[in-house]
Amino acid sequence: MGNSKLISVFIFLLSFNIFASDLIVISDFDDTIKQTNVQSTTGAILNGVFSTKAFAGMNSLFNSMDSYTNGLYVLSNSPNLLRFKIFKLIDRHHLSPLEVSTRNIIKDRNGFKYKYDYVVSKIRKLNSKVVLIGDDVGEDPEVYLKVKKDFPSLVAEIYIHVVKNRKIPAGVTDYITSFDIAINEYKKERMNLNQVMLLGNELALDYSMKNVIPKFSFCPKDNSRWENTNISELASLVEETTKRIVNHCQGKLR
Repeated sequence: MGNSKLISVFIFLLSFNIFASDLIVISDFDDTIKQTNVQSTTGAILNGVFSTKAFAGMNSLFNSMDSYTNGLYVLSNSPNLLRFKIFKLIDRHHLSPLEVSTRNIIKDRNGFKYKYDYVVSKIRKLNSKVVLIGDDVGEDPEVYLKVKKDFPSLVAEIYIHVVKNRKIPAGVTDYITSFDIAINEYKKERMNLNQVMLLGNELALDYSMKNVIPKFSFCPKDNSRWENTNISELASLVEETTKRIVNHCQGKLR
């Protein structure tokens, strides 16, 4: 076989994620990927129909996770008629989910059951472990913890976005920004240092704070959440991003 053919075969093989493990990512959409403000009926309707704002860094996070997982699945409680709005945001922010699930409001009246059944169906069909990402506005913590209770060896991690700052059950990892998820993924030896640092630098330098923590979302006014990060190679970057977040939440940044 000639060199050109060998190169072609090599490129073809690389088109598959040969480093991916038996791990998938399932993420909620509203207030996890998209800035929706589900807490407000008016805000949720307006943002659901007109907005394509995503939380800062989520696209970079998912792109990095693609390098060591078998892909992203988006799970939304939104009705089927809003699918086109979901895909509009997905296209705008260059996300590449393998599947997007929306709810049939007649057939899937019970939102808890709809989400639980979807996650379980993916675990069984793909025979895969899963990283679950959601928020604390709805029932994501409870749904995901039920999955973990029923399939304890197959839930690798549960991440819950702090929006309401409500009390959530033990057994989940809460987060303020996408960088927080990246830090924990690095601790779990799934994400590499370069990927984490790129995402952290994006949050520290590239994004307006209103896209990191919008007005409707909980905003921490001290750095207590990050005091026990304890990763020497990320210490300065964590300090820089934390300082920016706290200053924003204290009203020192506009």
